Amino acid sequence: MKKARLFLVLTAILSLLMVSAVRAELPLRKTSITPYKYLISEAEKQTIVNWFRNASQYQWENVAKLSPTLYAKLVKYNMQALITNWDDFWGTAGISASVVNQIAKVTGVFKYPQDKHWAKFAYRMTDSEKQKCVNWVNNASSGELAAAGLGATAIERILTGRPFSNFVDLWTTKGMSDTNMRKIAVAAGAFYWVPGSIKTESLFSIGPAYRAKLAAAPLNILTLQALLMCARYDEWRGEIARTISAGSEPMVKGLVLSWAKQASIRRLPGCGEAYGELLMKVAKEKKVDLAKMSVFKNQSAAQLRAWCQEYLAAYNEEHPTAVIGNIPTEATFQKWIDTAAGLPDILVY
Repeated sequence: MKKARLFLVLTAILSLLMVSAVRAELPLRKTSITPYKYLISEAEKQTIVNWFRNASQYQWENVAKLSPTLYAKLVKYNMQALITNWDDFWGTAGISASVVNQIAKVTGVFKYPQDKHWAKFAYRMTDSEKQKCVNWVNNASSGELAAAGLGATAIERILTGRPFSNFVDLWTTKGMSDTNMRKIAVAAGAFYWVPGSIKTESLFSIGPAYRAKLAAAPLNILTLQALLMCARYDEWRGEIARTISAGSEPMVKGLVLSWAKQASIRRLPGCGEAYGELLMKVAKEKKVDLAKMSVFKNQSAAQLRAWCQEYLAAYNEEHPTAVIGNIPTEATFQKWIDTAAGLPDILVY
């Protein structure tokens, strides 16, 4: 029995040594290897490797839009046959993060701009919204592209490369950074960018445990603006719910929607946590969806203020130490109404 175990141990050691020797002998090895920073699984890494192993020159150059020179060098040394795993692939000279990112886009490992970035939340869009980006770019004038905030180089590459057949075709265009992709999506009406950086800590209804999970990878949601954008659709709220809790998905999804509604209201200037919470309570009591700016803009400033006074009076009677002691002036409510008229409804529910 001991001899058998010893034999197995020696066999395992020999196998490791052989793998190390083969890896060391691979041509085009990097002199130093840094970690790949995007958060992809082992299965996704292997998907990328498999695509590389089977990619034709056409797929390499015209689908992933990668360097012909690099492809020729890899073929020269028969790297497609020699590389079978992620470590060897990532350790190959010339295989940079930008190369991997292009392959990740065409294989579907990345689905959205900034997807799986170690420190950024994804710019999420539905398939129809992605196609909206493509249609807009294919028909936009150079002036419209410039008005969207794209630089001269990006515009030149777009004009040269279009018409684009689909979102990935556009997204893999050389120089099409995630920032440029976001600008296109905003201009096309496919993505609503919510400016600002109000931390989720300012929303007291999000407990510390939930807040920590929202802030951690893969969500990277640290602000109310990011939460509002990432919770746009029911399906997306479900994914957030499953990521932050193993509990009842419908219940947690309801919490996410409630937080996102407050984030929507907090877009109004000077509407902090206390006033945002008050408006949410009034909206629930009066059955008026104030989280929708299309509804808020049609309210009467005097009526809103009266509702808030009514609610606060009843609340203070039950809770003498109420957090909210003052009601905004009617002029403040009117300012909120005027602001709401220029804000889009983000959430779909």
